[in-house]
Amino acid sequence: MKRNKNNRHCFFLDWSESRGAAKNRLLLNQKGFSINSFNISYGYILHSSSSKFIRYIGSLYNLIKVCLKILTLNKNDILYIYGPFYFPFILDIAIWKKVQIFIERTEYPASVLFSESKYRQKQNIEVYKKADVFVTCSEALKKYYSGYIKEECKFFIIPVLVDVNIFPKSVTTNNFITYCGYMGGDKDGVKELLQSYHKATIDKNKFKLCLIGDAPKSDIDKIKVLIKEFNLQDNVILTGRLSHKETVSYLSQSVLNVLARPANKQAEGGFPSKLGEYLATGKPSLVTAVGDIPKYIKDGENGYIVEPNVDAFAKKIDWIIDNLEEAKLVGIKGKKFIEDYVPDKQIGLLLKNINEKL
Repeated sequence: MKRNKNNRHCFFLDWSESRGAAKNRLLLNQKGFSINSFNISYGYILHSSSSKFIRYIGSLYNLIKVCLKILTLNKNDILYIYGPFYFPFILDIAIWKKVQIFIERTEYPASVLFSESKYRQKQNIEVYKKADVFVTCSEALKKYYSGYIKEECKFFIIPVLVDVNIFPKSVTTNNFITYCGYMGGDKDGVKELLQSYHKATIDKNKFKLCLIGDAPKSDIDKIKVLIKEFNLQDNVILTGRLSHKETVSYLSQSVLNVLARPANKQAEGGFPSKLGEYLATGKPSLVTAVGDIPKYIKDGENGYIVEPNVDAFAKKIDWIIDNLEEAKLVGIKGKKFIEDYVPDKQIGLLLKNINEKL
């Protein structure tokens, strides 16, 4: 990318190429920096291939490209490490070039959530120590990562980024109650959502539950067994994986968008990007009070929120459907609220907040 001599440059660097929600947030980050007069470029280390040899050669090639790219950066340009990263020596090149180092982590490291080799844990920590600015999405993650960074490093919390312009201003509402996201495991509480929908007393022939997303076949099979057990075969729609554009269309047309995320370690640290998109539709959203969500969602004001409990979630579904006219006004307020979390505003605030350091 050709550099505009009046602009600074921000080089976003991944360990492996981002996908899904992580990629969406990355693109929104890049958009925010671009609007704030930065030139943008992107790279990653790991090459994806089923062949171990090709994977090794491709990763080595990517590594060389990344190092050469950093050598072209100027003083006070930005190297933006996005997600986990295990080569601290690359950051040493940036430090030598007097490049500012930003690190963003929106989850606990794998060593906390799952498992990770001690070597990778150590390399990750060495990377954290080199940050000038650390961006995260919750107070819990700020508290965790603050134990590994240098004293003068600045923290900035961006819970969510959303492009409100991709959401239609006016659409016909169908009667879907919609969830979108990963369907496997217990991260987003799809099982709990099905249980709550089953317990709700609404007319399920009229208000169907729409589940957008995919998972390994074994997880989808478990969901189908639960649907059959609750006799909801005619009331639950499984769309499978959809494009982002199709997902936005479904969410925008739904009468209610829902997330029954349970209280677990992932929920404690992370912030659901889908919540930003739910709010951006202007339709009412129902979520559980986990992690930092209660800091932003106020029940009956800009959304609906209950404790992570199947019965409480079911009762709130009933109440919202019974009071749709009031809920529509709450949805409109939710859209107004999330307009503060568009990329240009949040990245602008980030840069303003750390301006004296840059």
